[in-house]
Amino acid sequence: EYQARHAIATIPQMDDNGFVLSESHAIMFYLGEKFNWSLYPNDLKVRARIQEYFNWHWSNSRKITYGLFGPVMRPDLNMGEEFTKAQKKALTMEQGGVLPTLERLLGSQKFLCADVPTVADLALYCEIGQGMDNFLGLFTLSGINMDNYPKIVAWTKECEKLKGFEESHAALAKMAPMIKKKASQMANKSKL
Repeated sequence: EYQARHAIATIPQMDDNGFVLSESHAIMFYLGEKFNWSLYPNDLKVRARIQEYFNWHWSNSRKITYGLFGPVMRPDLNMGEEFTKAQKKALTMEQGGVLPTLERLLGSQKFLCADVPTVADLALYCEIGQGMDNFLGLFTLSGINMDNYPKIVAWTKECEKLKGFEESHAALAKMAPMIKKKASQMANKSKL
């Protein structure tokens, strides 16, 4: 039944009175436009920056999940140690690395695409937040020192002040001890 609703049978999927849409970023754009969200500002330049980030995201910041979270939560995918090492290396390379690039993107502004939070910040926090010590500690377990990225650390603290943050991250906070334990065991076996 789920696959019959839309050719792209992925999660998340939204049904708005028969209009079925997949992919979280597309859903955020749609809802932001439909409900005039402040997180999807009308400013054309800010929207262009959001689009720019979302296009960059899948081949870049998504590596945080592929390299750190994926091996812990989806061992059935058998990503392999070499894949995980390549993903981690891609995070920290000085030129073109995900974390150094995000550090530069944050520049002098408080949030990723503007001085105010946008849907891009929500999407990026999903990648970065899970790796921080207050949730799963995956960066630390992987030997990635986030002190080298002070703008990213400051940005995460700003995101954590946003309305609805606690509620939207309650499930992750509840599962964090179990995931941390599993990740720590994998790190001790050099698989993370």
